[in-house]
Amino acid sequence: MIRKIMSAEELEKKEHKNKVIMSIVLGVIMLLSTAGYFVMDFSGQKLSTLSYNNIKFSQNEYGLWDFALNGVAYQTAFNPEETKNISTIITNNLNSYTNQPLYFSGEPIEKISGSGMQEILKNIQSIVSRSNYACLTENCSQNYAIKDCKSDNIIVFKESENNDTSVTQQDNCVIITYTNSEAQRVADAFVFRILGVTN
Repeated sequence: MIRKIMSAEELEKKEHKNKVIMSIVLGVIMLLSTAGYFVMDFSGQKLSTLSYNNIKFSQNEYGLWDFALNGVAYQTAFNPEETKNISTIITNNLNSYTNQPLYFSGEPIEKISGSGMQEILKNIQSIVSRSNYACLTENCSQNYAIKDCKSDNIIVFKESENNDTSVTQQDNCVIITYTNSEAQRVADAFVFRILGVTN
């Protein structure tokens, strides 16, 4: 097959046509990319950031909030804006738990071993010497060591009777009062308080 010889004018027209086609293809690709980001924005998949008390919080792809304090990375299910309405009146701080055993108490055991306890341990497990369950009285339905608020660091999970949520303290016991679905959020309020994110 013999190739047709093109004049300079025909070659120029063909190159121009190819450039126009390439420009259209690139334009469509760029348009679709932008549309993809636009759709992600409205589908809630866009990652969020928040600055709270000069601390930068970034929401990761799993919906969790990452932040760092003094070179240590932390991660919570909620950000401080989402926990600011929870009354948090405690004197303990991170130093109160450093190199100390930490106990968890509450009834029934299934309640305290859930998301609230995991949220706390995820953030301070590395600083406590160990963690375990504890009973506060001999009438405890579980067979755990009996610990005392005057001498041991204990976090007590207590289900609210009137739908209030709060974090309070009696001696070394921190009482996390939560409603049925709010244990993790109240636990985050506690974490923010002992880390000094909130006051």
